[in-house]
Amino acid sequence: MSGVTIDFREKQLREQLKKYQAYHEQDPGNVNIVAQLSDLHYQLGQFDAAKEVLQSVNLQAEPGLMFRLSNIAIARGDAEEAIEVLEQLNAMGVDNSAVKYNLAFAKTLTRQFEDAKELLLNIDAGDDMAPQSPKLLSRCYHHLGGLEEGIALMQEYTQQHKQDAEALGILALLNVDASHDDQARECAEQSIRIDDANLEARVALGSLALDEYDTDLAGKHFSKALNRSPKSGRAWSGLGMVDMMNMDIPKAISDLEKAVKFMPQHLGSWQALAWCQLMMDDIEGAKASFNSAMEVDHNFSENHGGLAVIAVLEGRRDEAKALARKAVLLDPNSFSGRFAQSMLQNDTDPEKAKESIMNILQTDVGGGKSIIDYTNKYVTKNVQKLRQIQGLEKKDRH
Repeated sequence: MSGVTIDFREKQLREQLKKYQAYHEQDPGNVNIVAQLSDLHYQLGQFDAAKEVLQSVNLQAEPGLMFRLSNIAIARGDAEEAIEVLEQLNAMGVDNSAVKYNLAFAKTLTRQFEDAKELLLNIDAGDDMAPQSPKLLSRCYHHLGGLEEGIALMQEYTQQHKQDAEALGILALLNVDASHDDQARECAEQSIRIDDANLEARVALGSLALDEYDTDLAGKHFSKALNRSPKSGRAWSGLGMVDMMNMDIPKAISDLEKAVKFMPQHLGSWQALAWCQLMMDDIEGAKASFNSAMEVDHNFSENHGGLAVIAVLEGRRDEAKALARKAVLLDPNSFSGRFAQSMLQNDTDPEKAKESIMNILQTDVGGGKSIIDYTNKYVTKNVQKLRQIQGLEKKDRH
């Protein structure tokens, strides 16, 4: 029945489009007709056509049309263009809540979370976009390491919007990353009762299942998340971790490559990918992944430790010693740093190390769990802990 409704709605839109195209031909300079025609193209997903119609008139004289152009740019995935248009509106003296919200949203797409946060905090409670702001603001807090601020904001919001599946999913994922597992599970389950495929809720439940080493359940949750959002880096990362724990390394590499494509700033995914590449004896690939992780954060111990392991495998012992030492200085419990130091102390032959690395990482270290199981959990948790610390440091500096 829903398919029939959608088809009927599209038919109506196309009929209106045809009518307004005729109007536009007769009066191409009519701003109201241009706005209506652009809106119809937009609703039909014809974003290039919507933009072309708007550009047929002098946009500088029409702030309303310029704002529409920002919506189209966001829909087309061109956040930079959206930012440029919205900042032009600001320069023209247009600074309402809708402009602030769109600009904040575009800034999140370009990972300018601090700027986005400040814009959202400046939207007054009585403004039109105020009801939409808390969810986007909580996402900014999340990315900036302000987990507790995000949780507090979403708790207040969900008390007033108990059926908002998206908000409950956001709150669930915030709680996962803050290690509030019981609260995370409760929020996620509430969310999926309302919206079975809510992205954040499914990622939260998948992450909780992964922490409990229930790879079958984790895989189901991450797969449902990807059905909703095929470009979710976090869901691909979770699925890669599942594959890694199940020792399906080729599939793990494929999934983790998608994770870092859609989420290039996620250290845990780069780390997991690098270790999988090591297990497949792809030394160059692993080196590239560790170096990519290093570009994200030069102060994360596992980046230095991973490159130390690579240096051992390539016979560069002096460099390996320096890298391993840096890793352990940054974090005395660094898995890869200690691993590299052990290889150096035991005078491990590089060729033998390549042959044995799979066995080493599969070694049972108690409770039926392998080193790679604990590595996954360690890297993920410590990356998040590092982000929290950095977020607090940034706050202190302000």
